[in-house]
Amino acid sequence: MQLKPMFDQIIVKELEEDDESLGGIKLIGDSHKDQFSRGKVIAVGPGRRSAQDVLVSMTLKAGDKILFDRGVGAKITLNREEYLMMFEGDARGIIE
Repeated sequence: MQLKPMFDQIIVKELEEDDESLGGIKLIGDSHKDQFSRGKVIAVGPGRRSAQDVLVSMTLKAGDKILFDRGVGAKITLNREEYLMMFEGDARGIIE
């Protein structure tokens, strides 16, 4: 089964946590693990409509790795795998 998100929603597979920051510096303690999660974008919707009925396209694309607040999104199960469905605006940034 496949699920295509609507509007400005995305489907994300949460990634395993590691002990390094985005710049490769070792983080001490677990406080960063309580605040943010990392994930890989699996699918994106077409975008949202503005008040003027113009399609505002998505910034994210499938394959992007993102940083987002822990606890954001709705958990869904597809083909026995767990994913998160959230709005594109819930992403804090793209990990390069």
